[in-house]
Amino acid sequence: MMPKGEIKARDLVLLCQRKLAQNGWQEAQAEVYLILSHVCSLHRQDLILRPEQTVSQAEAETMNSILQRRLAGEPLAYILGCREFMGLLFQVNKHTLIPRADTEHLVEACLAYITENKLKSPRILEIGSGTGCISISLKKYAKNAILESWDISKEALEVARQNAEDLLGLEHGINFVHTDARDLANWTARAAGNFDLLVANPPYIGEQEIGEIAPDVWAYEPRSAYMAEEEGYFFYRLIAEQAKSILVANARIFLEMGKGQQEKISQIFAKNNWDSRSLFVLKDYNQIDRVFSITP
Repeated sequence: MMPKGEIKARDLVLLCQRKLAQNGWQEAQAEVYLILSHVCSLHRQDLILRPEQTVSQAEAETMNSILQRRLAGEPLAYILGCREFMGLLFQVNKHTLIPRADTEHLVEACLAYITENKLKSPRILEIGSGTGCISISLKKYAKNAILESWDISKEALEVARQNAEDLLGLEHGINFVHTDARDLANWTARAAGNFDLLVANPPYIGEQEIGEIAPDVWAYEPRSAYMAEEEGYFFYRLIAEQAKSILVANARIFLEMGKGQQEKISQIFAKNNWDSRSLFVLKDYNQIDRVFSITP
């Protein structure tokens, strides 16, 4: 229960933080500040610098309602309807995977490659739009990039298109395509060999890993966005087999991967005669191999 009447922001933060911490939340303080910032329409910095400011009874009740949903296990991003990624605020809902900080490494690797190779108007294909966070971030920070982004989910594409309009404007220039990457005809239809980069955060969790999936992910996030056949390697094999036909000769692909998958993915691409000498791997913030990159 929340105290009656107005309450100081500092006291409300401590009260809510204690509730989350008692229920095992590792990032209790960070989540409380996100919730309070959302409810009060204030930046976290304002709340930290002015802890004596008061929160109204109505705002406190709204915060309590959000807190109860969070304690029940619902992901905070779905409750708030948004998630920050690459300095941009993306709408999310139950049809989209929640953007993760680990995926920022994937975007940063692509941007670094574009800069280092002085690609003026790179043509980029993304497999799996989701919220659009990857393609939109690439377009935001590499304004001349020409992007096409595929997704099998119409609902996810609606979210991606809305995010693109909100963050880049109505003329955002990203071609969001409702299609199934599993259908080989889609690759054949685009076999013009004209993409400079292919980027994807494909589903990479296999059935054997179900027991390791966080309960809130399993209960709320769309399983088709994170689970794949062939022990999680289906889409890596698909890309290894099909992507060469749509890439220019000196193109490069960037793929996110899960912990411990680098060796198997390398074998898949070697089997399909990709240039193993060009392969490199980048680690995430936890020093886990996260980004796999190779050329045809």
